[in-house]
Amino acid sequence: MKRIIFIFIILSVCDITAFNPYHITLVKSKSFAKVPIQASGRDFRGAGTLLQGINFRNAQLSGTAFNTPSKATTSPFLITVIGQQTDLTKGNFSKAELVSTNFNGAILQKANFNGANILNANFAGADLKGATFNGAENIETAVFCGATMPDGTVCSSGSWTNKSGQVFQCACQQKK
Repeated sequence: MKRIIFIFIILSVCDITAFNPYHITLVKSKSFAKVPIQASGRDFRGAGTLLQGINFRNAQLSGTAFNTPSKATTSPFLITVIGQQTDLTKGNFSKAELVSTNFNGAILQKANFNGANILNANFAGADLKGATFNGAENIETAVFCGATMPDGTVCSSGSWTNKSGQVFQCACQQKK
C-alpha cells in the first residue's frame, strides 16, 4: 500500500506526469485484431511513436486529443512529455469519425484520411506530408493553419487544393 501511495505522490507532482498507457495498449490490441476502435474523448497527447502506423479505419475518435502537450497534466493516470509530438505516421484514419479531433502539431506523414469525417478537426501545425484526404467529409470546417500540407507546402493563407479537387481552407485567424 505504501508503494502505491508513493507512486501516486510522485506522479502527482512531477512535470513528466498526457497520454494514458492503458488506452494506448487497448488501441493497439484492437488495431491488430482489426476491430473498430471506440476511443472518443481519449487523451493521446504527446504519445510519441507509440501509435505510429495504427489502423484507425472506421474508428470513433471524435473529441480525441493527439496534439502536442504544452504543459503538464496533474492526473495520476496520464503521462505528459512536454513538447513531445504524437507521431501517427502511416496511420489509417479512413472512414473514421474525427469530429472535433485535435491533431495540432501531430506528425501525420502518409496518413490516410480517405472518407473520414473531419468536421471541425484541428490540423493546425500538423505535418501532413504525403497524407491523403480523398472523399474526406466536412473538409471546409477543418483547421489547417500552419500545417505542412501533403505536397510539403505550409498552409498559412488562402486555400490549398489536393489532386481530387478538394479545397482546404488555410486562412489563419488573426489575434486581436
